[in-house]
Amino acid sequence: PRILVTHGFAFVSAIDFQDAVMVIKENAFVASDYPVIVTLENHCKMERQEEMAKHLSAILGPLLASPADYDLATASPEALRGKVLVINEPKFRRKADVDDRKFTDEVNKPGTLNV
Repeated sequence: PRILVTHGFAFVSAIDFQDAVMVIKENAFVASDYPVIVTLENHCKMERQEEMAKHLSAILGPLLASPADYDLATASPEALRGKVLVINEPKFRRKADVDDRKFTDEVNKPGTLNV
C-alpha cells in the first residue's frame, strides 16, 4: 500500500509520499540554494518509516544531508547549501504506543504522514 501525505485537518487532498518527495526534489532550490528543511509529523509504524527513509534516499540522493557527512547540529546554512534536511517527528515514540493506539480517523491511520 502507498504511504499517503496529508495535512492535518486542512481541506487538501492526500498525495503519495514518493510524489511529494519528487516535488521537493524538483522545486527545492528554484528560488535559493540555501538548505531546505522538511519536517515530517510521522504517524506511520516503524516498518513504513523505514520504507519512507529508503524513498527519501533513492529520490533525493546526494541532495539529502546526512549526519555521516555533516554535524547537522552545528553546520552553517552556507555549509548546507543545496541540501535537504529531513526532521522526523514520530507521533508515537514507543512501540507500545503504536500497537495500543486506536486509529479512529483518516489522519491517524497507519500509513499516513502529516506534513
